[in-house]
Parts: sequence; C-alpha cells; structure tokens
Amino acid sequence: MSIQSLGDKYRVRVKRDDCKDRYLAGRYGHIYEYGKGKLGVIVSAPTGHRWKEARRKMLAAGFSHNQNGDFEGSCVFSSEDPAQMKIALGYIHPIRPRKLTPERNAHLQSCAQKAPYRGGVSVQGSIGTGRVVPRHG
Repeated sequence: MSIQSLGDKYRVRVKRDDCKDRYLAGRYGHIYEYGKGKLGVIVSAPTGHRWKEARRKMLAAGFSHNQNGDFEGSCVFSSEDPAQMKIALGYIHPIRPRKLTPERNAHLQSCAQKAPYRGGVSVQGSIGTGRVVPRHG
C-alpha cells in the first residue's frame, strides 16, 4: 500500500519532506515507506520512559528494531498488518485532517456569498480546502 492510500484509509494527514517523499505526520513521530511492503516508524517520545515502553510493545508485536536513542528511535513493520499499523499510529499521535459537516460547509458557503471580499483576502474557493486564498486586484 502507498503512503497516500494509508493516509486516506486511517484518516491521517500526509505530508512531504524536503526530498518530496510522503509520510504520515504525527505529533510524536511519523510513518514513512521503508521498502517494498515495509513501513518505518520514528517515535520521538517526550520522555525516555515512553520510548522504552513503545519499543518494548513494538518488538512484542513483531516490529524489527532499526535505531535506538535515549528519547527516540525507529522500527520497521509490514504495511499489510493492521494490528502493527494501529500500534504505530498510537505512538506517533497522528495529525488528523478536519472534516466539515454538511451543515457547517453550507453555513460557510452562505457567509462567503454575503462577504466575498475582506481586506485583500478572498474566502471564495477556499471553503472546505482549509486555506485562505490571497486576492489580487
């Protein structure tokens, strides 16, 4: 499975690094493609105890140990195993994209129709995308 399809399946934000490689972003780490059928997880724990606990549970679940530090480390796991994916997502605390309800989206659309221009920033076309588009001219 690709990182993009995993992000869609588990509703996790997909970002790109400096090399334009995709990864699943989290507050305490990220998940990236390690090789064919393999994913890597980097856990940057706020405390050493938390990383040791994460490493112990990951190894018990069948992860391969890759790197070990005082507060962070990485492990490799199969992209096809949902149990391993759940454990990895639990330790990185994924950043989930917000979902608009249809009622909220309709309300924002009506507000955009009432006030299409405010101080050089247009809300037209940005509803539901999570960004504000600068308006020139």
